[in-house]
Amino acid sequence: MPQLIVRQRTETDKTTGVVKKYGWSYRFETAYVDGQRKRIEKGGFKTKKDAIAAGTLAIQEYENTGNVVKPTEMSVSDYFDLWMKEYVEINLKQTTMVNYRKKINNILKPALGQYKLRFLNAITIQNCINNCFEQGYSRNTLVGIKGILIGSLDYAADTLQLIKENPARRCRLPLTRATPKNTETRKHDRYVVPPEDMEKVFQRFPEGHPAHLPLMFGYRCGLRLGEAFAITFDDIDFEAGTLTIHKQVQMDEHTKLWQLHPPKYDSVRTIRLDDTFLEELKRAKKKSDALRTAYAELYTRHYIDKSNHITAQKTDTEWHPVNIRDDGSYVQPRVMQHAFRVIHGLDSQTEMEMDFKFDFHSLRHTHATMLLAAGADPVDVKERLGHKNIETTLGIYTHNTDTQRERTVSLMNNLYK
Repeated sequence: MPQLIVRQRTETDKTTGVVKKYGWSYRFETAYVDGQRKRIEKGGFKTKKDAIAAGTLAIQEYENTGNVVKPTEMSVSDYFDLWMKEYVEINLKQTTMVNYRKKINNILKPALGQYKLRFLNAITIQNCINNCFEQGYSRNTLVGIKGILIGSLDYAADTLQLIKENPARRCRLPLTRATPKNTETRKHDRYVVPPEDMEKVFQRFPEGHPAHLPLMFGYRCGLRLGEAFAITFDDIDFEAGTLTIHKQVQMDEHTKLWQLHPPKYDSVRTIRLDDTFLEELKRAKKKSDALRTAYAELYTRHYIDKSNHITAQKTDTEWHPVNIRDDGSYVQPRVMQHAFRVIHGLDSQTEMEMDFKFDFHSLRHTHATMLLAAGADPVDVKERLGHKNIETTLGIYTHNTDTQRERTVSLMNNLYK
């Protein structure tokens, strides 16, 4: 146990030289940090007895929890950090943890972090939610914010007993129809890429370029970014012409390694490949097999460890990604950052000037829109894209294109002949 040192604070008058005594303080040494001892010290106590009592309690709290902040004085910001460390990082998926951290750091801490946890009330929380609504956050984001507040404060009330009850449970989400007319939504209008622009993209990133296959998986299969970079040759049934999506890659914040996770909403699915893309994937497989033989022991191999990390350390599970370079090295999702800088015209070596809204999700959005415009069944499109519900497919991806208008007129003409 650390040694408690108690002393009376003094101050010497520079003019008279008189030493004035004005209170007591305590201090004790804590563990080494970066090779140096750290000290915890607090003053302002009227008597030596008060300083000893407070110092003894602080040491007990430090020994038991490593935290000398009294629970009654804990800020909401510090509590969010505690909840993330003690609950979220241990019990929830990596993707969920990243999503929670983003909302907490960008929205909840700026709005609520300065308050003491024990004084947080339903009115303050409701104001936070209402302000997010007024700023144009989507309903999905609002649902996520409220979910974080309920989950974290349930833990504070039920498990840690830092508060008597959860004030977030008395709060409500604003009705969508109450949106002020002058409120600008923060939701991005997804960009439908015209065929002539996609032709320019594939001229710049032709077959064999590291960014080509990921672009194709987005444009011709509607895959999410993490899904496109988790595809292996084992996921492709070349005889049946199908692709099975059952994983996505995400960066592990702690290890800084890429890690495999189930797809969003656990949307494991098998989809059909169009004939042109299937032939291209066959060529990619044939090329990969030939280069593996040619490079021999110099060929880069990838493995999956017990935590589903992609690693160069040999394990019992070898991993064969489709997105690779000639030497077998993994083409990581970061390659798309460079690709879209080029596409947006930020690369001085190209004169392409694509719409600034064009991102990887635009490929998925375009894929779905093209299928729906061509008359594909929305239920099939939902299953192909791995949407959680049909409303997502219809609400986000259905666009009133000229083709759809013409089809509607044609249907009416046939109906009313």
